[in-house]
Amino acid sequence: MKSLGICIGATTLSTVGLSTDTGNCISTTDIFIKPHNGNPQEALLKTLAELNVNSYSRIAVTGRKFRNFVNLSSISEPEAVEAALFHLNGDGKRFNAIVSTGGETFMVYAL
Repeated sequence: MKSLGICIGATTLSTVGLSTDTGNCISTTDIFIKPHNGNPQEALLKTLAELNVNSYSRIAVTGRKFRNFVNLSSISEPEAVEAALFHLNGDGKRFNAIVSTGGETFMVYAL
């Protein structure tokens, strides 16, 4: 299964593709972090044109504002962080904080 995550931030557009094999090993592809120069719509359309989006079975968008203006599944940043943390730290013993930095916000999630 292949999934594509897109984060539309205040200053950048980031993507990462994840795929799992039959042994549930995860590999990453399509990792891009590009400034959108104040035009996230243009950056998103250009990035989607560069990717083989039909190869993904799931696509989700996160971001504070612009994610609400696209016709794709979306998730809030705290929900995305929580899902990623559960995947990486399911037993609760590996991490005690997460730092999320962006163009407009800086958040520390103390665990």
